[in-house]
Amino acid sequence: MLDVNLRGTYLGAREAATRMIAHRVGGVIINISTAPAYVREGAPHYVASKLGVVALTRRLGAELGAHGIRVLALAPTVILTPGMEESAAQGGWELGGLAEQMSRELPLGRAGVPDDVARVALFCASDLAALMTGCEVRVDGGDKHGGQT
Repeated sequence: MLDVNLRGTYLGAREAATRMIAHRVGGVIINISTAPAYVREGAPHYVASKLGVVALTRRLGAELGAHGIRVLALAPTVILTPGMEESAAQGGWELGGLAEQMSRELPLGRAGVPDDVARVALFCASDLAALMTGCEVRVDGGDKHGGQT
């Protein structure tokens, strides 16, 4: 879990930054954290890996700014994806039930879909977010269980 979520994020960001610096092009690195990590019970390795991504994003944002590189982390709530459907099937639980529960609990009244995250990533990568770096952007539907950063 730590290797994939934290070390993998670090290695990917390091490689991207190295190439951006070498070509003097600047750019944006977008990491993926998660909103539920702030309150998730159990799975301390998952929580540590995802909160580590936030800390990594903050440091890289500060260190790479001089090279014209912005670094942001997206923190989505549970997003209904084919991978979630596969996990649900393997775990013997109903994804539709999760979607219904989230629709009741989230202030926006629906579960997230991949396009919700993609649109925020597009904003973060654009010049509309030109003054943003080293921060986490929530894509959580107002998830009251997601905590505060």
